Amino acid sequence: MIVLTTPPPGNASEFVACLRGLLAQALEVRGDAVKVTGEFPAMSGLMIDVTGATPLDHPAGRWLDGAAGEVLAEFSVEALLVSGHPFGDAARQVEIDASARQCRGQFVKAADGATALRLVGAVDGRLRASVARSTVERICVIEANKAARAQGVEIKDVPVSWRSDGGPRGLAVEVQVKAKKGFLPAAVVRGRGRLTIDSSLTATISGLSVEGEGMVGNLAAGLIRPRLMQAEGMSKSLLGLPLDELRIKDVRLVVLDDMLTVEGEFAG
Repeated sequence: MIVLTTPPPGNASEFVACLRGLLAQALEVRGDAVKVTGEFPAMSGLMIDVTGATPLDHPAGRWLDGAAGEVLAEFSVEALLVSGHPFGDAARQVEIDASARQCRGQFVKAADGATALRLVGAVDGRLRASVARSTVERICVIEANKAARAQGVEIKDVPVSWRSDGGPRGLAVEVQVKAKKGFLPAAVVRGRGRLTIDSSLTATISGLSVEGEGMVGNLAAGLIRPRLMQAEGMSKSLLGLPLDELRIKDVRLVVLDDMLTVEGEFAG
């Protein structure tokens, strides 16, 4: 459940304003990002367009766990469409599409007295998110330099390669980091790892390793290795995502040389 920023809506325009307010707690979005067709509470369509939207550095949305209290209002949407082409800023662009039929939700009183939006049902839910390899490489350079520059190190390049590993739920990744510090020779460090999603939809990181080239690269790899190995075997159930009564039913990875796509199905 997510806590509302407005009173529970009583008509379609208030419903749009309510969703727009929730989005604005996490994203910079256009004023017309949310549109509905039909009359509240039984609407025929809900369209959310996050094209060009960018995540806030400090999102303010408040999610609540636990049982819902009194139901204040209910609503339904026959067809839900979410799109972002692209979503994110120029350096972190992702292509997003989601859809579902017969969606149902409630506005409820939470245990702490707040009013929250709760998702209670959907049919044929589908999600597709794609990211280009060049975008991942650009993000790696940006984020790595945030930490490296404090140590006087400049990350020059972070080539990334990936491939399908053991079926549509497995991914093998290799990352090569090229760095330079002052007058020292350039260092090259290579990291490898795998992501596997099993039949219970638990994602696990494994096969982590790091190697360096030359004296400086080997030194850097030695410093990175202990921290990297802390992530070996880490797992997360995708069934535990905060979707209220909705559940992830399936996840697939579509791996191309220059593009990685995550496809999912959900219902409830």
